[in-house]
Amino acid sequence: VLDNGLHASASPFEGFAERRAWLGLGTSADAFGSKMLLEGVPAPLAEVWATNPRVKVDHDQEGTVFEAVKDLNANDCVTKLLALVDLNRESAAPVAATAAQELR
Repeated sequence: VLDNGLHASASPFEGFAERRAWLGLGTSADAFGSKMLLEGVPAPLAEVWATNPRVKVDHDQEGTVFEAVKDLNANDCVTKLLALVDLNRESAAPVAATAAQELR
């Protein structure tokens, strides 16, 4: 029996979430996490969204974060995440604040 395995994530963001869960990497220690931070995705929000919650994905539609960024390349994924930040600005602010408080 071999111990080899392969896993492919559906998006760079889902890969980020999996590396956080499996390897315990912080957002800034992850290559895609660093890219998100540099582009303006708030770290506490990225960390909460790594649990794949339901968010507003359009002005009148909700869905999961993973589904919203599925099959996108890294640049398009960050662009979509920034759009989700804007769409969820009111609901994301308390979540990000709470997450930041819990991370301290």
